Amino acid sequence: MNDDTPPADPGERPSERVRAWLGAARRGGPRDDTPPAGPGERPSERVRAWLGAARRGGPRDDTPPADPGERPSERVRAWLGAARRGGPRDDTPPADPGERPATPRLAALAVVSAALAIAGAPWALDAPALVFAFKPLATLAIIAFALTRADAAPPRAQRRWIVAGLVFSLAGDIALLWPQQGFVPGLVAFLVAHLCYLVAFTRDVRFVRAAPLAFAVYALIAGGLLARLWPDVPPALRAPVLAYVACLAAMAAQAAARARALRATPHAALARRAAIGGALFVCSDALLAFNRFSVPLPAASLWILATYWAAQWCIASSLPVRGAGTNAANATTLPPRQPTNPQET
Repeated sequence: MNDDTPPADPGERPSERVRAWLGAARRGGPRDDTPPAGPGERPSERVRAWLGAARRGGPRDDTPPADPGERPSERVRAWLGAARRGGPRDDTPPADPGERPATPRLAALAVVSAALAIAGAPWALDAPALVFAFKPLATLAIIAFALTRADAAPPRAQRRWIVAGLVFSLAGDIALLWPQQGFVPGLVAFLVAHLCYLVAFTRDVRFVRAAPLAFAVYALIAGGLLARLWPDVPPALRAPVLAYVACLAAMAAQAAARARALRATPHAALARRAAIGGALFVCSDALLAFNRFSVPLPAASLWILATYWAAQWCIASSLPVRGAGTNAANATTLPPRQPTNPQET
């Protein structure tokens, strides 16, 4: 049997409104869809325990507890509404009232760090210290942004691979701070990063067969770039460059194929971001290759790094938003793996 009053912290007396709401809930009568509470308070430990029991399916009161004087945030209200309707919701407790979203701050940190890293190039301020300090910091900000995204199964596996790709990209950024000695280690680090992204993009859509045309298009692009640059690539670098271009093209093609396969699902917008990120990565690396092996580009780091960090941000933002509640476009439940031939339907 549940007691007739909502849980309250020691020394607190539930308000009359809370008691009336609980009474109506037990009688099955009309009531508000959210627990009554007044403005201003942080949820107590008992409230958090109730939410934890609710997620685990353990014993709990039939109504969400609310401390006297506490007003649930919009995110809490959305989470509870989705829970009552049985709709998709995040598997983590809703944010505390007054929590500020991290995305704008991380975006600002990434943009400012990227701008300072670009400004440190020889064609601009010629300040290597800026590059050494802020080039890794910009990628770290994107990693932190990815970690704020969905952490509930099944997107958790996709997030792990995307974060792994970003970490290897960070290793590549650091290696390329020394352009000559660090070129091959940086190339290998980014090759592994693209493989991580490729695995992430196959968590819900099969590899290649979902949209063969995307792979054909990127194969043509990769072949054209290699044909143009091949005579200028040193023989010792041809094997690693060939492997890198193949992985990059496969990653971008799979991202495009995934966007096409999910175009009629609630995840279409997220999948499009990943496809844009893959295309921007191809542009960035093509500019880098031309600048290194063919014709030096004016303000090269501006175009190369701007497209690079835009690609990374797009890929990170293709993860669903944590605690999106009833927002279908960002729901944390991925669609089933798409069939790739008529016999699978």
